[in-house]
Amino acid sequence: MVARAHGRLRRNSHPLSQLWLAPAKGHARTAAMKQFADAVKFEVDANYAKALPIFSQPSQQQGPLGHYATFYAGLAQLRLGQAAEARDTFRALLAHEPVGYLAEAAAVKEAESDEALGDRAAAIDIYERLSTMKTTAPDDVLMRLAKT
Repeated sequence: MVARAHGRLRRNSHPLSQLWLAPAKGHARTAAMKQFADAVKFEVDANYAKALPIFSQPSQQQGPLGHYATFYAGLAQLRLGQAAEARDTFRALLAHEPVGYLAEAAAVKEAESDEALGDRAAAIDIYERLSTMKTTAPDDVLMRLAKT
């Protein structure tokens, strides 16, 4: 027997493409989507100098993947030795209160930026805050805290 606490499920007006971030049938990739995919490939290949200008474009930082573009821009800055800019990027992203893994990853990368800038106290503060939260990799957070 199945309990029905809320009654019957009803149809809604949201197309599945909006609920699941899946493109609708016949939906063509936009130029911005192609650029985003290209920039991710550059990041994967450690070609941060090519990825950064793409992720930094205003058109990339809008829409459902906008926060990810900002995150990847900060990651590219950090990998290119631009730690101060990366820290600012991660702080700006966190100010928008992203949810889920992105919030955790941005905080970890902000702490890495602080470490690169020699600001161990700021990095420790972030790692300590993360250690009190439920994260995807609590052991990693504790190891980073211990090393810092």
